[in-house]
Amino acid sequence: MAATWKELHTAALREPDEDAPRLALAEYYRKADPELGRFIELQIQIGVLRRAGRAPNYKADDECDRLLTKHGPRWNQTIAKYTQDQDFDRGMISRVSVDPHIFLEYGAWLFVNAPIRSVFFTAAKNGAFPLEELLASELITRLDSIALVGLGLKNADVDAIAASPGLHRLLGLSLSDNPLSLPAFEAIAASPHLGSLLSVARRSDARPHTYSPAAEYAITDRDDMDGRPIWDYRELPPDGVALEAKHGYLPWLHPKDNGCSPFDARYNVERGKLPVKPRGTPV
Repeated sequence: MAATWKELHTAALREPDEDAPRLALAEYYRKADPELGRFIELQIQIGVLRRAGRAPNYKADDECDRLLTKHGPRWNQTIAKYTQDQDFDRGMISRVSVDPHIFLEYGAWLFVNAPIRSVFFTAAKNGAFPLEELLASELITRLDSIALVGLGLKNADVDAIAASPGLHRLLGLSLSDNPLSLPAFEAIAASPHLGSLLSVARRSDARPHTYSPAAEYAITDRDDMDGRPIWDYRELPPDGVALEAKHGYLPWLHPKDNGCSPFDARYNVERGKLPVKPRGTPV
């Protein structure tokens, strides 16, 4: 007896890093929604190349963009009712931007409908940003990465993040455009709950509040064969060196070595590809 849509969808949710359940779902859509089936297959091909570190298939990218432009409002309408933006990976919605209060109220329902791994939390439309409530929620424990960008977070807020046991499996944390200084990153480095972090994103441009002890991506003094300046990661700055002298190797200080798509972070960690060295390794 052929599997039902519900059974295939549930299987894809249960194994979010595996391609086989999604390919089975794509096969189902060959009759029900052929272009959605094609979209899932194309995005899986793109993901395979990305995970292998191979050159992207721009033709497949372009076809996916065309399919999303044509069908995206229909494919994401269920999730779009509760979120502001949605990103597909390997054929299914895996990242959303959402008001924190909406997430707290409807997050469990969102997880039933999509394998969401990453959330960009917007400013709260009503009232203050509920950081304490978010950190205490079981929902936050399901995420691989969270973005808390431009929310006016202070060092004390990062202390609360670092003290949250619910973030023990978190792999990516974005804190860009918040007025943070070295003590915030000291708290992250010392946290017993954030030992899995691969990245702590901070914009390395001219925007406000860009301080970070991590290696910076910037123009080097080298040129390519056409005389254009080469961009690369600089050496770890003194504050980062001091943090590692105290805490050992911190993967999130080395984005060149440990950076990857947030959609692939769990896949790479579970297969031993990242981090390149265990946290706390003597340096």
